[in-house]
Amino acid sequence: MLSRRSQRWIVVALSLIAAAGCGREETPPSAREDAAAMRPPADADTPTTPEDEAASRAEAAETTLNETDREFATSAFAANIAEVQAGRLAAEKTLNDDVRQFAQEMVKEHTAANEELMKLAKELKIELPTSPLLALKEDLQRLSSVTGPQHDRFYTERFGIHAHEQSLELYEREIREGQDGELKRFAERKVPVLRAHLERARRLRESVDTAR
Repeated sequence: MLSRRSQRWIVVALSLIAAAGCGREETPPSAREDAAAMRPPADADTPTTPEDEAASRAEAAETTLNETDREFATSAFAANIAEVQAGRLAAEKTLNDDVRQFAQEMVKEHTAANEELMKLAKELKIELPTSPLLALKEDLQRLSSVTGPQHDRFYTERFGIHAHEQSLELYEREIREGQDGELKRFAERKVPVLRAHLERARRLRESVDTAR
């Protein structure tokens, strides 16, 4: 058996070991809580800039665009170029105040439409044309060569009525068959405007005929 003195030494040694274990706590609980509070949550949203959004949209373009979208953007842009050029010619050459006012409004509104399309096309990486389609180029040449009432009739018929009928078909097809949401919304916004242009052109054509 252990002597009383040995037993007392064992008790003292065990007490010292227990005390040393309690003193090894690395950081007080309050300090740990303060440090955790200073760290941002793992799922915190990182602020995005307009440039970030445009880059993300461009990266997604390959999957959000279909052939209808691309054809719509390029054809609508080319048609607007033709409308602007025709409107400028008509505003300079016509002697009819109503035709001049209509032509000036077409220049303004189709220019604004192309500014919107340019912004969308840049985000979607769509290459846009720099001139009208060949058929419209030929019509522009003819418009520049005629004068008087013949000029007014040709302008209101070709660029007032026929061009807007074609544009409506193009925009309505994009709404039905397009895949990109921004292009479809653009088309939806412009359809009522194109219809209003078409109705005005029809009334103007009638007034030009009456004035002969």
